[in-house]
Amino acid sequence: MYEVKWTSKAKRQLKKLEKRHQDKLVAMADSLRDDPFRRNTKKMQGMTNTYRLKMGVLRVVYSVYKKQLCIEIIKAGFRQGIYKK
Repeated sequence: MYEVKWTSKAKRQLKKLEKRHQDKLVAMADSLRDDPFRRNTKKMQGMTNTYRLKMGVLRVVYSVYKKQLCIEIIKAGFRQGIYKK
């Protein structure tokens, strides 16, 4: 089972959202613990070890570290602003 860690940037993005969206994003991130490579995830182009999980208009961008059994949540939020740098 993987451990889920949130970056400070991802935590800030999460706090800006409504409570119902926060709950959904946290649940999405927690669902990655058992299988971070599930069917509705996709590898991000041009980035090493980085994937995205989508549910409707919500996105979670994360990196997987297999040796440490760790998932690092990089970004979380709505589709419109999540892919901008």
